[in-house]
Amino acid sequence: AAAAQRKMASAETATQVVNTMDVNVSPTWVEPASTSVENPLFDPVGMSEAVTHANAITNAYGVEICSINIISANPEDPTLTSSLSSGAVASASALQEETTARGKAKAMKIEAEAESITLQIKSEAEAKAALIAADTYGKSTTVKAEAEGRAEILRAEGTK
Repeated sequence: AAAAQRKMASAETATQVVNTMDVNVSPTWVEPASTSVENPLFDPVGMSEAVTHANAITNAYGVEICSINIISANPEDPTLTSSLSSGAVASASALQEETTARGKAKAMKIEAEAESITLQIKSEAEAKAALIAADTYGKSTTVKAEAEGRAEILRAEGTK
């Protein structure tokens, strides 16, 4: 709907650029560029053109406009107002969903890192326990072998 209105509006109206350097010069009419943006207030090309047109006037006074921010818009067309409201609601909803998604992603990352650290600690503990068990088994096997060797010696000496 807004795109159709924009096409109708661009056919009926044009942007007027007034050369303030010489008030006797007739104004130049510039047709706005056609664009595929649904909402003209969020059209970067159109807003750049607005800055260019504003600079054509203000440069005569030594002022350069870097950007134009729209704080409030009160269009007379109720369809455009509805379109702008819908766009603002959709934009706010999308921003909220994006923020929620980023928060969930960050929480999942933290949870995964915590799980990874937990698994690493458990694995290290199990590895240390296995090393201690192997070392203990090796020592006990050595002690047992030495004891059996001494027992054989004592039996051999006892049978003499």
